[in-house]
Amino acid sequence: MLLSFSISFPVSSIGTKISPITVFLHLFTKTLPLNLKESSNIRFANAKAQISMNAQTTQMESQLFSLGANISHLCDNVKKKQAELQMLRRTKALSTILDTQMPYPDDWSTVEKDYTRSLDGATTALTNSLLRLPISGNVQVNVKDVAKALNSAVKTADMITHQMQMFFPKVNDTGMMLNVLEPHVSP
Repeated sequence: MLLSFSISFPVSSIGTKISPITVFLHLFTKTLPLNLKESSNIRFANAKAQISMNAQTTQMESQLFSLGANISHLCDNVKKKQAELQMLRRTKALSTILDTQMPYPDDWSTVEKDYTRSLDGATTALTNSLLRLPISGNVQVNVKDVAKALNSAVKTADMITHQMQMFFPKVNDTGMMLNVLEPHVSP
C-alpha cells in the first residue's frame, strides 16, 4: 500500500521547482533528529526493561532459593514426625499387649489356687480309693484297674505341672516388661 500525501515544496528565488531528490534530502534532514531521538528512547526503554527483568530474575532466584531451604526444612520435620509417629505406634501396640496381659498376673493367685485344689482333689480321691480297699480277708484287687487309676492321676498331675511351667516364663517376661516400662508410663 502506498501512502499519498501532499507536500508543498518550497520554490526557489528563481521560481523553479525543487527536484524530488532535494525534497528527499530535505525530509531526511528534518526527520533524522526525530529518528535518532526515537531510537535513543527505544534503547533507553529496552535498557530499563532489561534492568527491571534482571532485578525480577534476581528476586525470583532468591525466592526460589529461600523456598528450597524451606522445603528442605519441612522434609526434615516430616522425617522427624514420621519417626515420632512410628515410636508412638510401637508404644501403643506395646501398651495394648500389656493391657491384654495385665489380668494374667493379677489372676495368678486364682489360677494357682485352682491348680492346687485340683491336685488336692486328685490326691484326696486316690487316698479315699485306697482307704476303701478291704484290708482283711480274701482281697482281690484288679491290678490293671489300680494301675490305670494311678497312671491317670500321674498324667493329670504332669499336665498341670507342665502348664504351670509354661506359665512361669510368661509371668517373668511380663514382670520384666512392667519393670522396664514403669518409668516411661505415667498413671
